Amino acid sequence: MGQSGLLKSNLRAQKLIVTGRFIGTADCEQIELISGGEAEGKLISAGLVIDASSSFQGESIRRKEGETPKVLDFSADAPPRDAASVNRDTAVVNKDAKKAP
Repeated sequence: MGQSGLLKSNLRAQKLIVTGRFIGTADCEQIELISGGEAEGKLISAGLVIDASSSFQGESIRRKEGETPKVLDFSADAPPRDAASVNRDTAVVNKDAKKAP
């Protein structure tokens, strides 16, 4: 991936940090787009930070800190092709990630 790190996914995590490119739906307590990070899709969070050098296109839903959705059904959203589901404490999309051998 190198300079063009890309994650196409629907994910749920405590915190998402994007320095590469994220496409999909993210449901996180905190989402940060930093260092030129790009996000496209639906971001659901209590806190969203978008650095001046980053960009976001899509829908943002803000909820109260600590509040979790009663029902979160990703099946209504068609996942992007070759998408993976992620459920972690912190998800990081890094533009400098190395390609797996």
